[in-house]
Order: sequence, then structure tokens, then C-alpha cells
Amino acid sequence: MYSRQSVLEAFRQEEYQNLILQNIKLHHQIYTTPIDGIYFEEIINNGLLKLGIETDWNALDKSHKQGVDVCGYSLKTCRLKSGKFAITSFRTTSQKTLEDKLKYVNQIGESIDGYVVCMKDFNKKTGNLKYHIYQFDHGIDFLDVNNFQFESCESGYIGKYGNVTARITFSMSHQLIFSGISFDDMKKNEKCHLICSTEMNIGE
Repeated sequence: MYSRQSVLEAFRQEEYQNLILQNIKLHHQIYTTPIDGIYFEEIINNGLLKLGIETDWNALDKSHKQGVDVCGYSLKTCRLKSGKFAITSFRTTSQKTLEDKLKYVNQIGESIDGYVVCMKDFNKKTGNLKYHIYQFDHGIDFLDVNNFQFESCESGYIGKYGNVTARITFSMSHQLIFSGISFDDMKKNEKCHLICSTEMNIGE
């Protein structure tokens, strides 16, 4: 079975980065649709398997520990638009009060090793598509609810941390979403590490 260190070392290896880029290209030999959800999970997982790392991911069995997708990491895909992006987090419907919701989010957050995030920057008119795949260390500041001052609002709860907004929206299964995250600021964060990036045109 994998170890935390072996997975982290894999993310830093050029061989792993090339495997991810190859799988992205293979995806777009068949599909024009940008990579999302379970397809991203499989790409990340297959790269680890190619390096001989035994993983716990199974495409036919998604009953993994809450918050964890592949080898201790929570995987996210999002769109990069006007230099900013948003990250969807956990649903908190089962928790009644704001205090309970934040405690619940913290408990799940402590159980994961970090995030692997695929940011997609695409132009619908030209068909130009860029992928930026990053690994975020555990405890990254702009995804830590302890850094936000929350208050009630019409749709649920809202909090601010610098330019980042966190919302818990009742009509969306009380899901926590972080928005307004600056791509440029993220790149300067010492807890954010580039795995790979690539650019293509899917309109050709």
C-alpha cells in the first residue's frame, strides 16, 4: 500500500508529470470535453500506478473515506476565469449550527493529506484550453475555515479571508465553497506546488 511520502515524491517527479500530460493528450484524442470529476481522479491514479505505487482507488467502488479521493488527497477540478477560481468543499447538511458545521469541516480536513487541483482555462470562441494541475499541502490558508470570519446571510453563511470568500449555501446541500481565489497569489503560496501544465486547442 502507498505511503504519504511515496505519493508526495511521485508528484515531484518529472516521470510522473510526463505521465499526466500523456494521459491528458490521450483523453483529448477521443473527447473535446475538458477533463472533469472521475476522469481526473483516474488520470492522477493511473500515473501513480505506472510508478509502481499501490493505490486505494477503484473506479467501480467510490465508497472511499469522506473527503479523500486518491491516496489521501482530495481531488478538485475547477474553471480558471479572469485569473480567479473557486473550490467546492464539503456538504454540511447533517450539521445544524454554524459552529457544528465548521467543526465538521475541520474534522474532515484533518483526515486528508492535501488537495490535487486541476484548473481549466478555456476560451469557448477559440477552443483554446489550458490545464494547470497543482498539489496543495495540508493546511493551506485560503481553504482553512479557521481563517474566515463567518456571519449569517440570506442564503446561509458567508466569511471573508483577504480576497477569498467562503460560503455555506443552504439551497446547495449546505455545501462550503471557496471563491475569488487569485491564481497569481496561489502560485506564490509556498504550500502550492505545480505538478504540470499544458495548452492545446480543442476546436481544431
